[in-house]
Amino acid sequence: MTMCNYNKVLLKLLVLLHIVPLVFINREALAGSNNTTLRFLFTSDLHGWLSSAWIYPERRHSGLLHLKKTILDLKKQHNDLFLIDAGDLLQGSPLVHYYHHVETRGVSQNPFFKEFNELNYDAVVVGNHDFSLNPSFELDYVPNSRFNWLAANAYRDDNCVFKPYLVYIRNGIKVVILGFTTPGAHMWMGPSELQGIQIEALEKSVPEWIGRVKAVENPDFLVGVFHVGLNFYYDDENSKIKENPPGKQSQKGVGRKQVV
Repeated sequence: MTMCNYNKVLLKLLVLLHIVPLVFINREALAGSNNTTLRFLFTSDLHGWLSSAWIYPERRHSGLLHLKKTILDLKKQHNDLFLIDAGDLLQGSPLVHYYHHVETRGVSQNPFFKEFNELNYDAVVVGNHDFSLNPSFELDYVPNSRFNWLAANAYRDDNCVFKPYLVYIRNGIKVVILGFTTPGAHMWMGPSELQGIQIEALEKSVPEWIGRVKAVENPDFLVGVFHVGLNFYYDDENSKIKENPPGKQSQKGVGRKQVV
C-alpha cells in the first residue's frame, strides 16, 4: 500500500501488481478541506488467466480467481473503491486462446471475460495484446464490457477510438482517471490487429491531455494509468519501428494447430 498525505487529503493506493499511476493534486481546490480518503485497487497483465495452478502447479498460483476474493472483500469494505486494470487483459492463456480461435460462438461463452465482467471494474486501459484480438476486440468485447476501456492516445481518422478519461465525484472529491496505451503496439501489432488505429507518442500526448483535462474538468485529483514500460521513451521509440522484428517474422508460417 502506498500512502500520500497532502493538504489533509489522504490518498491510498492499494497495488496488487507493479503499477505506478501518475497522480496530480489540485492544491488550491483542496485547501482547507477535511480529511478525505480515496482508495484505488489496480491489477494488470492478467492475460486471460483464471488460474495458473493446473498448468504450473509448482509455481506460485496466479490469475483472476486468486485475486477475486481479495477484490470482493475490499469492495465490500469500501464501496467507494476505484477498481482499475492497466491492460493486456484478454489474450495470452490457453483458455482464452481456445475461446478466441476454436469456440467462437461469442464473448458470452468466454469464462474469463464473464468472471471479469462480474467484478464491476471502473475502467481498463487498452493493452497492446488486447488489440491482437481485433476485429473481435472492438466489435464484440468492447460493446459487451461492463466497464470502460481507456486509451487517450489511440486515434482512428483523428478521432479517439476509446474513451480518453473518466470523471468521478467520490467523497466530495472530483477525480479524473486518464488512460494511455503503449505506442510500441505499432511494432508488435500488424494492420489487421490495429485496424487503422494510430497510437500517438506519449511524449506528445501525455502533456496535451493533462492540459486539456485540467482546463476542461479542473479535477481535484488526476490519476494517469499507463500500459507501458517503466521507460516511456522506449515505448515511443518502438512506435517508430512499424514492422515486426526478425524473431517474429520467422513465426509467420506456424499455424495455430502447431501451437501447444
